Amino acid sequence: SQFVDLISAKKMLLGHVLQDMPNVIITPHNAFHSKEALREINEITVKNLQ
Repeated sequence: SQFVDLISAKKMLLGHVLQDMPNVIITPHNAFHSKEALREINEITVKNLQ
């Protein structure tokens, strides 16, 4: 599940050297949440079902 993935990712980052670097920003991977991406996902899904 997404929750388990989130917990696993957080555990992987605990104490990781990247967390202490002042020039590093850790962000989630959520590029698929845009309107354009969701539209494309829907179009591909419909094509795959036809």
